[in-house]
Amino acid sequence: MKIPLTTSFRATTIGKAILLQALIGSLIAAMIVEMRLQLLNEKSAVSGYAQSFFNVTSDLSIEQKFMATLIVGGAAAFIVYNLAWATIAFGGGLLAPGGKAVYF
Repeated sequence: MKIPLTTSFRATTIGKAILLQALIGSLIAAMIVEMRLQLLNEKSAVSGYAQSFFNVTSDLSIEQKFMATLIVGGAAAFIVYNLAWATIAFGGGLLAPGGKAVYF
C-alpha cells in the first residue's frame, strides 16, 4: 500500500493550507467536545471508564474531567494528524523550497 494515498491535495498554497488546517482543527475540536459531553453524562460508558481510570465511585471532579479531556484531546490530535498525513500528505506542503508563496 502506498502511503500517503494521494499527494494531489497538499497545502501548496496559503489558501489550501488554511482550509486544510481548519478542517483538521474542527475535526479534533468536535472529538474533544463530544468527549466532554460524554463525561458530563454519568450513565455513559465513557464516564464509567473515566471513573474506573481515576479510581472513583462517584461523579468526576472538574480537575479529573479536565485531565481526561486533555488526554483524549492529545490522543485525538495525534491520531487525526497522522491519518491526515497518511491519506492526503498533510503537513510540510509549504516547506518545499521555491519562490514566493502563492495565496490561492
